[in-house]
Amino acid sequence: MHEESLRGVLVLIFFMAGALVVAATFSVAAETEPPPNDGETPHRAPIALSLMSVVNVTVMTEPPDLEILVDDTRLRSPQTFLWENGSVHALGVVSPQTFGSMRRLFTAWSDGQPAEHYVTVTGPAVFVATFRTEYAVSISTVPPGLDLTIDDVRYPAPFLDWWAEGATHGLSLDPSHFVGEIRYSNATWSNGLPRQHTVTVSGPISLTATYQTYYLLTVESPVGSAESCVSAPCYYPEGARAFFNLTSGPINTAGTRYQFLGWVAEPGNETVYGSVVMDSAKHVTGVWSTQHYLSVESTHGRASPSGWYEAGQNVSISVESIEATAAGQTWRFERWSGSINSTAPQITLLMDGPKTVTANSVDSEPPGYPPGGSTTSSRRS
Repeated sequence: MHEESLRGVLVLIFFMAGALVVAATFSVAAETEPPPNDGETPHRAPIALSLMSVVNVTVMTEPPDLEILVDDTRLRSPQTFLWENGSVHALGVVSPQTFGSMRRLFTAWSDGQPAEHYVTVTGPAVFVATFRTEYAVSISTVPPGLDLTIDDVRYPAPFLDWWAEGATHGLSLDPSHFVGEIRYSNATWSNGLPRQHTVTVSGPISLTATYQTYYLLTVESPVGSAESCVSAPCYYPEGARAFFNLTSGPINTAGTRYQFLGWVAEPGNETVYGSVVMDSAKHVTGVWSTQHYLSVESTHGRASPSGWYEAGQNVSISVESIEATAAGQTWRFERWSGSINSTAPQITLLMDGPKTVTANSVDSEPPGYPPGGSTTSSRRS
């Protein structure tokens, strides 16, 4: 007896209690000749039928249209799958997801599991990944690099961060910043709000704190005193003209006097006249001439005149003649005395203070002259 096997596939799809039920494969074994019993009974082949079920599983994000990872495949949400009950699948997220100055940051799955985890299908399900919205924050200062206080914490500018939508943050600026001889004060925010205020995040934040620049002016005088403002230190707005003056003059002494020559400003060694434009920090110094008096005397004959000379100057003085005649008597120069002792008829003195010098002479014809007379010592004067 010859026998043939007939196999086929039958798929029946129907819904049962919200699950999609699939009736699947069958097989038939058929004989070409009837069995030998009564020859009239139809042959009925055995049928083997197995069933499996698949269900709808949706994976989505809140807000929608964000990227998700399903079985290591990157997809755009929402996505719906037909998964077999009992199967295991990997779920994950891409975080953060940045869109210009906005980004989405993962916070939680609806099943309470970590960002990357596995799920076992036990029926229809919806898995939702929730993201929070954050916006880019940029806070700077003019000039750059000054400190800011944000939520009671100090940061150097620029401050760059991401802040959650709806969050409130406190901003504060120092009244002044001192950098060397520059003071930055009177800051204003680009949003027009006070120096200390709060912001609520509803979108990207870009703020600038602009400070006014003030430069330090120092005024001094090596003699006397000078000032620019009533209460030092003296800071002036950038570009302003600052004035200064002598408040007291020098005290002259008997042999020393001072002469005011003007003002010199640094940097640049610039000669100024009572005011200066504050385009940088300035140091202004009064310039004085110090002079000392040289008194020149002579017992007989003439010598260089007395006078005032600059401090530090080398002054040359001399007698007009080695010999001088007065009232019929001849006197010969002998030496200088006083601030210097020298027998040279011409000398040089350093004027590092008041000086007094005297040219001393001796009688060139002592008693007993002409020869043959009595011999005595020369007279000095």
